[in-house]
Amino acid sequence: MKPSLSHVRAALVLVLLVWGAYSLGQNQSNSISIGQTVQIKSAILNQSRSLTISKPEGYDDSPDRYPVLYLLDGESNFEFTAAIVQFLAENDRIPGMIVVGIHSGDPPQRTHDLTPPSQVEIENRFSPGNGGADAFLAFISGELVPYIDKNYRTRPYRILVGHSFGGLFAIHALATQPTLFNAYIAIDPTAGWNNGTEIVRVHRVLSELKDLQADLFISAANDLGSATA
Repeated sequence: MKPSLSHVRAALVLVLLVWGAYSLGQNQSNSISIGQTVQIKSAILNQSRSLTISKPEGYDDSPDRYPVLYLLDGESNFEFTAAIVQFLAENDRIPGMIVVGIHSGDPPQRTHDLTPPSQVEIENRFSPGNGGADAFLAFISGELVPYIDKNYRTRPYRILVGHSFGGLFAIHALATQPTLFNAYIAIDPTAGWNNGTEIVRVHRVLSELKDLQADLFISAANDLGSATA
């Protein structure tokens, strides 16, 4: 059965739980093993990237196909996100999903991958090496998504989730490839990056593409008047 609009909204509600778990989970030292870590060689990025992938309950015992949730910063966000997805699916709140955690690597690599170029001097000073978002998006669209579709039983329904710079990347992805995902979830995004250029781009895309079948959900952990990193 194709995921319905109610499923989309349920998946967006998931973000609130994920964000709460993220905030609580940063100081936890205990973890459990959930999912399988694999390596994918990227010709676009000229390097191997790590993924952690979880399959929904019953995946190996049925021929069913599943939506895919692509999660940025997978090394820190994967376990609780996959657990929340599994919990909500088991309680019929959302459809079962394949969760793909995309590892960011070290901080300079993360900054490079998740940010569009900036013309702001202070951003270039404190976030050097930024500007690789287009190449990273090309890797996701041209290599990662085809890899997952080839090796797992997927439905043509994808969700992208990112936090902070990852949220900025989700907004950039919607502005750049608005049909790649069916839902774009930006948790506390660094929306002011490059003087808010990506927000302006998304507004233009959403205004011009009236028939776009995609949802954008943005949550903010800070007061609108507060500075965010």
